Order: sequence, then C-alpha cells, then structure tokens
Amino acid sequence: MSKYGMVIDLARCNGCNACVIACKVEHNTANGINFTKVLEREVGTYPNAGRQFLPVMCNHCDDAPCIDVCPTKATYARDEDGIVLVDWDKCIGCGACLLSCPYDQRFQVFD
Repeated sequence: MSKYGMVIDLARCNGCNACVIACKVEHNTANGINFTKVLEREVGTYPNAGRQFLPVMCNHCDDAPCIDVCPTKATYARDEDGIVLVDWDKCIGCGACLLSCPYDQRFQVFD
C-alpha cells in the first residue's frame, strides 16, 4: 500500500490561509466548513514579539479513531493508500467522529 505525506515548512508559513482556501476549493466544502485551519499564537515579548502559525488538517491516521466509532461505517480508509474518506450517503450525522478525532478536524454537515 502506498502512503502519502505532506511537508510544510513552518518557518515560511505567514498565516495567509492560502492552504485553507485551496483545500476548500479542492473539496468544494459548504460555507463554514474547512478541512484545514491555521492555528496562531503570539511568541516572545516586546520589542521582540511575533506570531507563529501552524496549519492543521486531517492526518489520515493509520488507526483512525473516527473509523472505529462510526456506527454506519460511513467513515472508512481507502485500501490502496489509507486516505480517510466519508461516504456522505451513509453518514447519519451522529457526530461520533467529531468527538473521537484527536486533531479536532472532523465536522458535521446539516442540510
């Protein structure tokens, strides 16, 4: 099985959120739903204060807890590469995946 990885140079991240927008466009998510977010924090003290940025996204866990807790098996890992996906036709919106994700990257869609 092939595995994918993503490398982000945090020293070059300026918090522009271009990765958030690119992910949103690629996955065509609804308003208010982002698969990616950028965490921010202040570091240092005046006059040497600054900001650090950390892009956070689904990590497609090898042993994804969101898969284990899904009562309808709507959340699953693709066999060929382990990417975690959701079959929205099977999802009942119970929110078990939201509570189980250690990265707080799951969301609920309401029609």
